[in-house]
Amino acid sequence: MIDTKTIRLFQIYYDDVSYGSIQSGFEPLDNCDGPKEFREIVPIFKYLKENDFDDHEWLGFFSPKFADKTGLGAEDVLAEVTGLADDIDACLFTSQWSEIAFFQNIWEHGEYCHPGLTGLCQMLADRAGYNIDLMKSVSTLNSSVFSHYIVARGKFWREWRRIVEIYLTMISENDELFILETLHDGVALSMHPFIVERVPSMILQDTKFRAIASDRVLCRSSNFINQMLNPHAQWARELTDSMSEHLLSADRMKMAYAASGENKYLDEYWRFRLWAPARSGHINLTECALSYIRERCHHATMNGIVMRDAAA
Repeated sequence: MIDTKTIRLFQIYYDDVSYGSIQSGFEPLDNCDGPKEFREIVPIFKYLKENDFDDHEWLGFFSPKFADKTGLGAEDVLAEVTGLADDIDACLFTSQWSEIAFFQNIWEHGEYCHPGLTGLCQMLADRAGYNIDLMKSVSTLNSSVFSHYIVARGKFWREWRRIVEIYLTMISENDELFILETLHDGVALSMHPFIVERVPSMILQDTKFRAIASDRVLCRSSNFINQMLNPHAQWARELTDSMSEHLLSADRMKMAYAASGENKYLDEYWRFRLWAPARSGHINLTECALSYIRERCHHATMNGIVMRDAAA
């Protein structure tokens, strides 16, 4: 273990109300004059551009909703990060971890929620020099995060700054990209925060960075499991009590596949995925799911995936 760590935790505020809600242990980070459509992108990027920080200094930037979404305070985050092993570069505090466990990757999830997102994310990955097919990648709880709920070493944030600068240049050169919107909870919002919130996950696809999900978030599964259930899929609610362990098991299969490259683990993940009555059946008809079924020569039933007969 590292005996001491330099850890700085910031909470972004947008007005007097959000400033007044800053919890003890967080440093205020002003975004009162920042463009609202960019959400946390501008204050984080501005801080990283204007301030010196060491590669081994730990930094975290959180929205005012962090405590409400996770039930955690600064003292919880500090305790978790302080206890990390030497070879860990980032700690992840995603509240909606069930979405990461359920989908093959965070970009499949993004495309499901915000059509068109993955093409822009792939364009960004290509321009940033990442040789990754995002839709074929595998996300796990230890390699993906939502909402920038992450505390990471300075060297990680330098890479984030480099990629986000590429993205800001990319959209400033294209008026259509700059004004691009998507629906979120029925409201038209800028697409940019949903793309940039996936930059940490893009970075963590690179094996030179190692992250770990906070146990303090995962143990709160019962509080957040309903976030991944479709209110119209009534029959899915019967598995609410047991779904948490199913999701963690599915994520373990993805981790095993990422570590070994053995398709048997990815097959087992998809067996859960095509069986689980989460949201509704049509969620299994994403392009990622159909691509997997085609390439692995399976067909899907309500009981999961079935290998085609070898002679067929």
